[in-house]
Amino acid sequence: MSNETRVLQLMQAAYEANKVALPPIGWKQDRQRERILRVPIVCDCGQPSGLTGVSIIGTAWTDEPDARVTFQLAIDIDGTDFRIARIDWRPRQPHTNKIGPPGLRGLTAYTSVHDFPENADLGLETMQKNNLPIVKKIDPEPPDFNELLSYVRVTFKLDNASEIPVPPWSLQLGL
Repeated sequence: MSNETRVLQLMQAAYEANKVALPPIGWKQDRQRERILRVPIVCDCGQPSGLTGVSIIGTAWTDEPDARVTFQLAIDIDGTDFRIARIDWRPRQPHTNKIGPPGLRGLTAYTSVHDFPENADLGLETMQKNNLPIVKKIDPEPPDFNELLSYVRVTFKLDNASEIPVPPWSLQLGL
């Protein structure tokens, strides 16, 4: 088995596994960019999967309530982080698929999912180098943060996604 095949198999297993976010779950201010909030989530993929290094990183902007939120599913394999899938909710700019299968090539979407199956079909290098370049529109768009968490729960199979708190979207709230 090639290393690429092994990595893609582990990524697929992490994508398909039921996950539970381990506490603590809370938003923290990014150390390098004060306008960015991050919620790092370590996932337990349960037994007997044996998967380790699975995480979800949520990103929000302190001064943009109910917009520009991202959740990215990743896995650490032998010390290297691999992006598996990403959900973008109400980004500033849309994403247009420059590559992809018929029906998805040329698609432009704002709120979207960069899903594993379509991106994995591109091969590991293209998938990672181009930051999960294929999106599918999320329709209907989640109307609020709690509905976004419901979408995260289903799409990333994160059983306790509802425990992710609403980001503190104000610099005055203090972190």
